[in-house]
Amino acid sequence: MKVIKRSCDLPIAVLHAHPDNPRKDVGDVTELAESIKQNGIFQNLTVVKGGKGSPNADGYTVIIGHRRLTAAARAGLTKVPCMVVDMDDKEQLSTMLLENMQRNDLTIWEQAQGFQMMLDLGETEDDICKKTGFAKQTVRHRLKLLELDPVEFKKAQQRQPTLNDYIALEKIENINERNKVLKDIGTNNFQWSLNNAIRKQENKHNTEAWNKFIKSLDIPEISDSETNGRLSLNDVNYYITAKLETHTKKAIKDLIEKNPGCSYSISKWGNFNLYGDEKEEKQQAKPQWKIDAEKREARVAKVKEIEQQARELRDKFVKGYVGTSKDIKYLVCQMLSIGNIELDSDAELIAEYLGIKLEDPDIYDIPDLIEDKRYLEILGKQTQRVLLAQIAADCQHCNFHDFYGYYEKNEYLDGFYKIISNLGYGISEQERKLINGTHECFEPREDTEVEQ
Repeated sequence: MKVIKRSCDLPIAVLHAHPDNPRKDVGDVTELAESIKQNGIFQNLTVVKGGKGSPNADGYTVIIGHRRLTAAARAGLTKVPCMVVDMDDKEQLSTMLLENMQRNDLTIWEQAQGFQMMLDLGETEDDICKKTGFAKQTVRHRLKLLELDPVEFKKAQQRQPTLNDYIALEKIENINERNKVLKDIGTNNFQWSLNNAIRKQENKHNTEAWNKFIKSLDIPEISDSETNGRLSLNDVNYYITAKLETHTKKAIKDLIEKNPGCSYSISKWGNFNLYGDEKEEKQQAKPQWKIDAEKREARVAKVKEIEQQARELRDKFVKGYVGTSKDIKYLVCQMLSIGNIELDSDAELIAEYLGIKLEDPDIYDIPDLIEDKRYLEILGKQTQRVLLAQIAADCQHCNFHDFYGYYEKNEYLDGFYKIISNLGYGISEQERKLINGTHECFEPREDTEVEQ
């Protein structure tokens, strides 16, 4: 930057805002205008002759002082004190960006746009970090925001989500899915939508890995109807939406090697099964009890998947819960109110909630845990955390479905949700549907079905 004139009064009529100013809204200048009317302008505006904002070479483009210019015009001034400098486009942009950031005047979206403009002018991420003082990771997170739908982002900002919420969105690879979840950011539904999108993404990647592996096996596929009467070779259920482990690959290859001429099928529920080449001479129709069992297993699996998502969200809250000593009385009362529950808590689970890593979980039961020095230390300093961990562990294996996969009200889980919601947990819409039995994962009960 080269200073041409350190101080001179220029007519407001020849001063123009920079079109690339990262701050798009100067905000309310009423108080500033009143101050200028009473006391004048103490700090010169920084301007360049001509520039991108001026319609002609005789005008000036403002680099620093857009709010002061707007307030001065409102205060009735015709001239303002300015410092005229010579800057190239890169210097102008980085100066405006840094000046606004130092005043905390920019939204994170405006910061992101400023960073992108600097990149467009040939700056590197290292240059931006050096000139603005932001860490490279912060710059990258801001730039990621520009991939989002700007209309939905503006709506999201009104709900005041945290920066960590936006960073969490980056885990979703597909931008369309990311924008769908963006609609829930800042609400109780966000974590559910985020986890659900990530789960679908992982299932997709896992399925792609399975399909690639299956193709490499070079064995024929048979339909579900062709499996009737054939002997399944694998004792373990393999799901193509689960991560394909190395030991699973080896087990499948070993089975194929031992059973030449075998084939495979993938059920509508995603089960991968190997079948031998021999088929019973006389096929027998699948017995009704087996058909009913498969239908029941499918119903239960569908409900369990949704309940697992809900469980993961509750667990995340419990693990992050700190609370205050004021919560102790409330939690004790709540423990007594759901006192009918069997206190057979898993010591390992309680330890996990409290962040205690057990060297050999198999030898720990409740009496062992309550003698652990780390447990006693937390109990003494943060009793409320221990109480909530105990309640959570007691409810860990509770479900909202019965043996057949149909909805069944669970008073313990219902009570647990009331407890954590009073402690600050936001119950998502999907969880509320689980609690009251209106979730789409629950099928209408078949009254004719009775337990075998």
